Amino acid sequence: MTDLRVRWLGRVDYDEADALQRALHASGDDVLLLLEHPHTYTLGRRGDAGNVLVEPSSVGAVLRHADRGGDVTYHGPGQLVAYPIVSLPVWQGGLPDAVAYVRRLEQVVVTALARLGVVATTDPQYPGVWLDGAKVAQVGVRVEGGRTRHGIAINVDTDPAMFGHIVPCGIADRPVASLVDRLGRPIEMRAVADAFVASFVDAYAYAGAKQTKDGYEIYVKGKISGSASMQAIWGANDTGEASAEGLWTVKTDKD
Repeated sequence: MTDLRVRWLGRVDYDEADALQRALHASGDDVLLLLEHPHTYTLGRRGDAGNVLVEPSSVGAVLRHADRGGDVTYHGPGQLVAYPIVSLPVWQGGLPDAVAYVRRLEQVVVTALARLGVVATTDPQYPGVWLDGAKVAQVGVRVEGGRTRHGIAINVDTDPAMFGHIVPCGIADRPVASLVDRLGRPIEMRAVADAFVASFVDAYAYAGAKQTKDGYEIYVKGKISGSASMQAIWGANDTGEASAEGLWTVKTDKD
């Protein structure tokens, strides 16, 4: 039985989150990180730099080159970013089915939003999740050694102007919007995070999460290796032991 460890990290610099993903990828544990980034543009490994239309620093952002699929996208406040670091089952030829993984991630978002009364869809021509013709979730992943990094970002209440400085995902004729913009009403980040966790658990055959009055409960085995700042993200104490604050735990019978 495999444990899925889930944590809300709050707002984390892109480089810090990338380093944490890499460390967790090497650990072999199944982990789902939920967070926001400060204003950041990321360009996928096959992205077109011409789709970045301004100098990022001129709009208070940074540009990072990412080893994920896809083109350029924006991360920032009001956007729920989900980074699953999990082991995929093997497919034909002993390789994981990365396309099926992307499609399942998209469906997790569709199901999560349905839990909140929002009817979103996927598009066979374009990756991501769509609401009334606008993209409300962007997906870009990397699968290496049968394990995943990067993930999906849901525009809960993002600043639409930040997408205007790029050609989002390299698609010039399709708009990008936030849930709040499209629904015309507030929607809480925590509600979206909770719905995403529940849908992810269902989609990947994890048994469920134990909820406490303060949120969700998780435990972390062993110690966190890496920089002091990475340990601080995990809430490690002075001995390097990771604390349980702000975490989820669920189990699966998948292996």
